Amino acid sequence: MNFMFYAFFGILVVPFFTLGVIPLFGPMKKSEQRALEEGKVFPEWHYSGEEIEELNTDVKPSNPLNFIIPILVLIPIAINSGLTLATIVASIVCAIMLKAQKIFTLWQCVDKMILGFKDFFYMMALIIAAFLLQDFNNELGMTEYVIENVTPILSPALFPAIIFIVVAALAFGTGSFWGVAVISFPIVLPIAMALGVNLYLTVAAVATATAFGSQACFYSDSVTVVSAATGIKNMDYAKNCLPLIAIPVVLAVVTNLIFGIIL
Repeated sequence: MNFMFYAFFGILVVPFFTLGVIPLFGPMKKSEQRALEEGKVFPEWHYSGEEIEELNTDVKPSNPLNFIIPILVLIPIAINSGLTLATIVASIVCAIMLKAQKIFTLWQCVDKMILGFKDFFYMMALIIAAFLLQDFNNELGMTEYVIENVTPILSPALFPAIIFIVVAALAFGTGSFWGVAVISFPIVLPIAMALGVNLYLTVAAVATATAFGSQACFYSDSVTVVSAATGIKNMDYAKNCLPLIAIPVVLAVVTNLIFGIIL
């Protein structure tokens, strides 16, 4: 049986929100109303100052091949020679294609590449800061300390739900997801075996808790990359998405509790 409850509910609520089965609420509802009524798909700060000039520029014609062909070039080179060389070659191919179609000049392509580096510099700074925070927490032994002090006082029925909550909080707070999982499993599994808790349920609780951390932590690498790629700030993501993420979290806690009692 699949005990990945948070992952299951996290996927399930997406079409429910999309179809309106679960109505949007909080900041996300306001953002949706702004997009529908005003046509503004980005936060308000995006439409002020110099950025308004970029939004008002004419959109030049293109076609899907301008994306597909560079990707087809990138994949085999990345497999054989590494991602760095593949990215450079794919960028050159893309620039030549755009030049041939008179969409951009070569100098404009170079300018766009430089602007891309500039846009992702903020993302790289956040990721580096997150890794520093992870190292600090690992050196302090916070994950081991919290788990070792929480698990001995748990009953078998409460064990999966509480472990999910504790590991999720650690993953969210430290920004270390695989690191938290690697530290948690050797501590949690022997205690689960001693208490007679279902091991599949325990493993799923730890794994999905770290998945929650990756999705919810607003300075995680995945959230930072998504925010940079979509042109929003990490705090915009956190403000809009965290209230919605609370739904699968609550359902996962309740389900872990129910199966902890049953099993």
